[in-house]
Amino acid sequence: MDELFRDCPSNQTYRSKTIQNEILEICGEMITEILVGEVKQAKFFSVLADEATDCSNVEHMTVVLRFVDSLFKIREEFLGFVLCQKGLSGEALAQEISNFIKSIGLRMEDCRGEGVSNFFNDSPKRTPILKAKINEIIPTAKQQKLLNVCRTRWIARIDWLRIFRNCYVAILAALEAINKDRSNEPDVRQRAVGMRKAMKEFEFIVCLVLVERCLKCTKPLTLQLQSASLDAGKAREKVSLLYLTIDKLRADIDQTHDTFYQMAVNLAKEVKIDPNKRTIDRQVHQSSECSSRYYIRIS
Repeated sequence: MDELFRDCPSNQTYRSKTIQNEILEICGEMITEILVGEVKQAKFFSVLADEATDCSNVEHMTVVLRFVDSLFKIREEFLGFVLCQKGLSGEALAQEISNFIKSIGLRMEDCRGEGVSNFFNDSPKRTPILKAKINEIIPTAKQQKLLNVCRTRWIARIDWLRIFRNCYVAILAALEAINKDRSNEPDVRQRAVGMRKAMKEFEFIVCLVLVERCLKCTKPLTLQLQSASLDAGKAREKVSLLYLTIDKLRADIDQTHDTFYQMAVNLAKEVKIDPNKRTIDRQVHQSSECSSRYYIRIS
């Protein structure tokens, strides 16, 4: 390369920004063509879309395809950026995705799933709102951002639930602020209203507390099972210890129920929610005293 740059004419170095961009575009087209060929071979795919803002504050959408390749491995491949020229409403984004899929030679009829990344973490505009509400409502909180839910690492899911429960009040306040901000797209405000309404159901709070507390019991085991030196025999022993913990939890079911239920009631009071007098699982024969609270079943 040194000899080429030294001996070739100055107009044939291929180092100008125009030529470099052309080379990058050609490489991108070749890679896309190969990936699309693999997706066609798999036939069915899922679309994963996410919002992104470039340095000039222009909204783009990243498009990733998820499919099973010829070796039966699950793959997620980035295909490109889509400029959100028609806004960020659900209808506009759906149309942009459909147009992009058709432009690379695939059929939306073969799409078997869709996913859009979470509401706060992937938006440079909404993330500061959540941080501000956490600082305002929970000034002592160390965590100012929600964790992404990992499908394969349960330890991340356990931590996410803990942070979500601790920031529950601040999250509701952030969703309300997003809804009231008229500069947001109608679709964004509508999503904020829907999520806030769902989160203010007492049943949601009960489920949040129950799942978070139960999974917390499994965290020590989860961490130990990640040890590189752990063999199958030792893993079986550790799982047996977890069963003993669960058996003890069942033995103390009345006390556990009262504790979890009171935690849910206290959290509901913080946002002025009056617990509904009904049960999660319908009870056919029950006393009037039993109907005044939720019954939590641990199985």
